[in-house]
Amino acid sequence: LRLAHWDATLTGDEAYTLRHYAAKTPSYIATHYEVANNHVLLSLILNRLNALSPKELILTLKSHAVLRLPSYIASVITLALMLLIGRRILSAAASPLLAVLLGATFWHLIYSQLLRGYSLSALFNLLNVVLVGAVLRKGSKSALIALAFSVAAAHYLVPTNAWMTAALLLWTTLLAAFPGW
Repeated sequence: LRLAHWDATLTGDEAYTLRHYAAKTPSYIATHYEVANNHVLLSLILNRLNALSPKELILTLKSHAVLRLPSYIASVITLALMLLIGRRILSAAASPLLAVLLGATFWHLIYSQLLRGYSLSALFNLLNVVLVGAVLRKGSKSALIALAFSVAAAHYLVPTNAWMTAALLLWTTLLAAFPGW
């Protein structure tokens, strides 16, 4: 399912991101956010993919499928993270069902095939949940440092991830206040 529309024509949002952000210099990408179409971290990743390619992938669109790889890879990793979260929160038996449910949702499938930051956003937000668990269970300082970078990356992708971070902070506070809950 994830590869069903792999080479589909670019959507307007994808084309806008490529032309107005990813094709620019990294300093421009990092400092301009006039419209919500600039998923900054994704635009930077696309810019670097383009720079590493022997072809101008962005301007010629010789192969926009290659540019969709970050979204695809992130969406696959989110399924593994959902398995891990499911095992920790529910049970080993329930976790595959959670991963299948996530993997089969319309939005997860669509954004795994598009040049948009939402798959990466889901990756970082689920990673944040896993890292919070490691910090609370083990008191891991390395997990705490990784959490700080992961939260920053999530916000650098889509600023509205602040809502997810607020919910995660509330959940973390409740777990810390009521151990074993």
